Formats: sequence, C-alpha cells, structure tokens
Amino acid sequence: MWKSIFTFGFVVGVCHGQKYEDLDVAVSKTNFLPVKFSEQPSGKICFSQREVAIRNRSQELECCRLYHETFSAYWYLGGMYLTEYLQTMSVWNCPQFSNDCENKTFAFTEFSVKVYQRACNYNSFVEDCYNEVNAFVHPIGQTLTNNVTIELWNNVSANLARRKIETSSISPCVQVALYDQSEKFGQYLEVVTYMLPFCGIVWCGIGGANGSQLGLSYWNCMDYSCQMSVIACIIFTSILALVTTALNACVIAVFYFNKTLLNSQGFYKLSLAIADLLVGMIVLPSFGYVIHTIATHKYQTETFSSYEVGNVTYEIPAGHFSDIEFGAFGKFIGFVTSLSLCVSINSLMLASVDRLSVVRSPLKYNADVAREQAWKIVLLLWVLAAIFSLLPLYVPTLRYSMISSVLFGSAGQHALYLYLCTFLVPFLVTWGLTIATCCYTFAHARDRNASEFSMEINLTKTLMIMVGVFTISLTPTIFSVIGSLFLNGIYYYRPEELNRPLAATYVSFEFVSILMLVSNSSWNFFVYNARNQSFRTGSRTIVTSLFDVRALMTKTRRTTSGTAATTSATTVP
Repeated sequence: MWKSIFTFGFVVGVCHGQKYEDLDVAVSKTNFLPVKFSEQPSGKICFSQREVAIRNRSQELECCRLYHETFSAYWYLGGMYLTEYLQTMSVWNCPQFSNDCENKTFAFTEFSVKVYQRACNYNSFVEDCYNEVNAFVHPIGQTLTNNVTIELWNNVSANLARRKIETSSISPCVQVALYDQSEKFGQYLEVVTYMLPFCGIVWCGIGGANGSQLGLSYWNCMDYSCQMSVIACIIFTSILALVTTALNACVIAVFYFNKTLLNSQGFYKLSLAIADLLVGMIVLPSFGYVIHTIATHKYQTETFSSYEVGNVTYEIPAGHFSDIEFGAFGKFIGFVTSLSLCVSINSLMLASVDRLSVVRSPLKYNADVAREQAWKIVLLLWVLAAIFSLLPLYVPTLRYSMISSVLFGSAGQHALYLYLCTFLVPFLVTWGLTIATCCYTFAHARDRNASEFSMEINLTKTLMIMVGVFTISLTPTIFSVIGSLFLNGIYYYRPEELNRPLAATYVSFEFVSILMLVSNSSWNFFVYNARNQSFRTGSRTIVTSLFDVRALMTKTRRTTSGTAATTSATTVP
C-alpha cells in the first residue's frame, strides 16, 4: 500500500520547501499584499494606487524591490495579479519593469502573454486585439480593419464594459481588454493555479462584476481538455476507491469466515487488509474531493485595504479566493493516511519477522504460541500507530499539510524524525528480513527434501511477491522524488528558471505516482488468491453467496408480486 511514502512525503514536503509544505496555509491565506508592510526594515510603507507614484524615489525603489520579490515568490498561489503588478511597476518606474518586459518572466499562458503585451507595448496590444474584441462586442455585422486608432479602441472598449458577459470562455484579448475598463482595484479579477494534473498552469482574468455573476473559479478558466482531465481524474479515483474497498472487504470476510487462515501470518495479513480498507474508504475518495474543490472553488467578493495620507486615499491590491477549507478535513485525512501507512509497513515488517522465525529455527517455532502473540502484537501496533498519527495534531512543531497535489501528510520542523521512526526504519528492516528469509528458506530446501519444505517455500514466495508488487507500485514515486532533487525548472517559486512544460509534466507524473502507490492496496487480494488455495476457495464462496443472495431476493420479490396480483384478481367481484 503506502509502505514507503515516507520518502515521498519527506522529500516533497521538506525538500520542495515552498512548493507544497505550506500549501494548506497558502491556500487559506491567498490575500497576499504586494509588500510585507509591517516587516519593512526602514519602517516605510509602500502604497499602491493606479497612476499614483511614490514621491520619494529611494522609497519607491525599495518598494519596487519588495514588490518584485514578493510577487515572484507567491504569484502562483493566487491573490496577486499580474495586471496590477505590471501596472504598478510601470507607474513606479521600477527598473525591474523593463527587465520583466524584456524577459517576460511570467508569460506562461496566452492570457499572461497578452497582459505583458498590454503593459509593455500598448499600441501593439491594441492593434493585435482590436478586431477580436470588436467581434466579441459586435458578433453580427462587425468589419475587420487594419487601421486601428486609439479612438476606435476606446469606443469598442466602452461597449465591452457595458456588455454583460454570460460565459467566461472568452479569448485572452477580451480578458485583458476588460482590465482597461476597471477604474480601480477590485473591479478586475485574476485566477491562477498549477495544482491540477494534466492541466498545466490555469490563468485567466475577467471584469469584477462579471466574475461575481459567474461565480468565477478555476473551472471557468480551463480549456476543454483540462476540464475533461479533471473529470477523468475524479472518476478514476472514485472507481479505484470502490475497487480497493470491495477487494479488501472481501479479504477481511475470507479471514473472518475461514478460521483456518487465521494463523500468525493471517493476523498480519488481516491487519494489512484493514489498513488498505481505510485507504479505499477514506484516503482515495479524498483525492477526488480535493481535485473537485480546487477546480470549482468560487471567487469571493474582492477586498482591498485602504490608507489615507493627507487628502489622498491609497488602495492596496489584496484580492483573494474565499478560503478553501481543508482545515479539519485535511487533519482527518492526514491522520487516516498516516495511520494506514504506519500500520501497513509495520504489518508487513511483522509478517517478515514471523516468516524468518519459522525458517531460521523451525524446531523451536510454536505455531499456537505465535498465533496467540500475533493478535496481541497487531492490537498493540494499531494503538501505537494511532498515537504516532495523533502527534501532528498536538505537537507544535508538527502539523498535517498538503504535501502533494492531492495528498495530506505530516509536515513541520520535526516531521523528518516522525518519518524516520515510523516508516523509514520499518521499511528498511522489512527489506532486510525478506532477503534473510529467502536465504534461509532456500538454504534449508537444498539441505532437506524440498517437497517436505514446500509449504515454507510457498509462504516465502508469497512474501517475496507482496514485497515485489509493492516495489513496482513504489517505483514511480522513487522517480518522482529523484526528479524533484535533480530536475531544474519545476519550482514555481523560481519563475525565472521555470520550464512550464517540464513543470506541468512533473505535477501530472507526481499525481500518477501517488495513484500507483495507493493502488498497491488492491493487489494483495490477487496475490492471496493466486498463492493460497484456501483463500481462493473462501473468496469464491463469498462471491457466490453474494450472487445467490441477490438471486434469492429477486426471486422473493417476484413471488411476492405474483401472490399479490393473484390475491387481487380473486377478490374482484
């Protein structure tokens, strides 16, 4: 199941730094100000109002630096608008503005490209977009022109402002043209996200009134392929959740009804199945919920802060989405994820210890004693796993956070130590014990009659297959972790180095690697079914019984309906 997500969680949550570790905080606090006002060492305050420059040039340059650094670090989390940023940097005559126009650092989408064109070469923007905007304003009877004047543009822009936009599926030219009709901050909205798999960067803008009417969300900004990808991801995770739940419920039922399977190994496998059942019932459905919530979250009424200096009121851009409430939900999912992960890896480790005890000292091994100890050890394991999983809820240096696009896990200053104690050490021990078990088993098989040792060989092979299947499920996560350490251009908080296609591919691959990892929760059923005749018979019996019950219920309903009809016919005079 999750046996080594410690690596994924730690590297993504800790090594990625700003990318995911504080994502839950960032999502709920996307009303970023362009400058950290209270933290300026000089005590100066940078105001932002359209077409108003800062009188003190040295203060203005300091504000330019702070605004540029803050926007570069947080642009991808929303709340800070590229339109407002470039407009303000232009008005303040910032040296960073000319560099931005030359390098077009944030020109990652068609929308942001047009925003740069408007801010850096307004006449070019007007010439390129006039016919497109005019066609949108006058869909019938409009004429194309190559001789565009500012007067023509102002006229069509004024008509655009008066038009009620019924859909957000408008071209980037129209989106950016709407900015000219917003007189102040709060009348134009931007949304941007990178978190949705198979979508890349989603970024668009629209007039504030239209945004409020539409209930603007990321969904409004997506193209058709992105929307279909989101739907496909939700459907796939839902199906995987149902399959995982059904298969592990069947495993639990087989062990419950077939007591002969409840030897020491059976208890450890039952513990593993219960942990995997939690994945199917809770963790996997949360993936679809998180994707749906991010994609369809509505934009809240625009807000901004105002300050008065003399007779002038300065407004600070601070737009934001209403908080995406992953607080209690994220903590609960994080707890269940950590609990299932901890139980899974340690159940596998305990099964390996039990197997090694049998093959290393078969004459000293007592099956009845081992069985009696197994259920007590499993019970203790669940108690300890629950305690460790509760630590991020009560220890100040730990917390549950979104450590990937859909996955909640432990984060914080001491998260590494938690991963080491509960996941890393058991994982390494499991591999060591599995290798030792194989060596002892096949050594004894050579020394003795292999047919007499066939049961132990079979059980050892089953353990090897379980570990091997897990390894296959883990492999994409390993590549994801390695990629995060060595690939350049995948970090959104470094926009100058960002390679948009590579970063988008990495986000999608990361999502797939998580699905591959959790899909391991479904494979143990097939391993048991293939390797154990008693389990195979028990699972078939349960499935047959379910169909027999369904057939009996259908037959009963038909008989009842027929009896009622006969009774009704005989009572008619």
